[in-house]
Amino acid sequence: MKSSVLMLLTNKFRPDPRVYREALALSDGGYQVTVLAWDRETGSLPVEEFGSVVVKRITTRKVRGMASLLLNYPSFCLRLLEASKKMDLQIVHAHDFDTLLPGLLISKLRRVPLVYDAHERYSKMIAVDVPPAVCKAVEMVEAWLMKRSALFITINQAMGDHYRARASVEAIIIANVIELPDASLVKKHQPSEIIAIIYAGTLEPQRYLEETVGAVKRMEHIEYWVAGSGRFQGFIEKAAGETKNIRFLGFLPHEKLMEEMRRSDVVLLLLDPENENYRLAATNKMAEAMAYGIPLITSKRTLSAEIIEGAGCGIAIEWSEENFRQAVDLLRDPDLRNIMGRKGREAAENEYNWGIMRRRLLAAYAKLLDK
Repeated sequence: MKSSVLMLLTNKFRPDPRVYREALALSDGGYQVTVLAWDRETGSLPVEEFGSVVVKRITTRKVRGMASLLLNYPSFCLRLLEASKKMDLQIVHAHDFDTLLPGLLISKLRRVPLVYDAHERYSKMIAVDVPPAVCKAVEMVEAWLMKRSALFITINQAMGDHYRARASVEAIIIANVIELPDASLVKKHQPSEIIAIIYAGTLEPQRYLEETVGAVKRMEHIEYWVAGSGRFQGFIEKAAGETKNIRFLGFLPHEKLMEEMRRSDVVLLLLDPENENYRLAATNKMAEAMAYGIPLITSKRTLSAEIIEGAGCGIAIEWSEENFRQAVDLLRDPDLRNIMGRKGREAAENEYNWGIMRRRLLAAYAKLLDK
């Protein structure tokens, strides 16, 4: 009989790339996986299957901003607990801090082990929107709750080191990487008058979106493609409508996004290093660009810069329009892009690929159930 895993998620799973990869890995490894997800927009199917992964969506009143998020969160947690009562489960897997409390309650009520999966420093992620006292309170609550977890997962060693004093167990590192694509799909960079740069991710503050749009408007022989959703979406749509060399791609399914990335010449990964959450992040897009042989432009003083410069697969800059222009001009050379692309692919083959992470995740789960 398969062991049942219940994953908890506060987005609607459309699908969430990291959660989906982990869920599929566990399903392929012999587990029965169900995801309870929060549909904040109340527009998705209540139950949906993604391959062998079953997603059940919980709805509340529609969430339109931070105030309505806070008002609806208790209702989501209660409905989460109610839904879990009807399920057979052996493990509960909480994705990020906002599912940790209901995850612990389910763990205690059902007497099953709790897995805590920290995708980011949650207290630093919300720092843009809430007072410092709230961030401090989140850190204190997280530290108390996560000591009750039987398995702790996070995205990189820097995050693992940060959480070492808080977690009751050693961190298992499951990086944000993808299944290694076939070598035939690796980009072969050709000479072109126009260089195409893509940004794909959340359209939120401290990602230099306004700055790069402003710079690109004043540059020639460049196209800037932006994919994603978030509070700057209206700004990007307006810029794309006014400027021929800016395209807004919207939110794309992962397969379509990878097609667009493979068509680009450079992946943009600029994050404000003053934001600790961004400073310690190593994103999906970094590993995806590496896997497909596309060089990156990233921000100095970040973990991404350390990895990218160490691998030789991109350029790290301190933000200024002049530094951005210089990096773009260097990468207009297709030979340099091919050299960096090959180095990125080598790093993906040796370390940054999902095959390694899948084995690590399954080994951690097997050890957890053996206890």
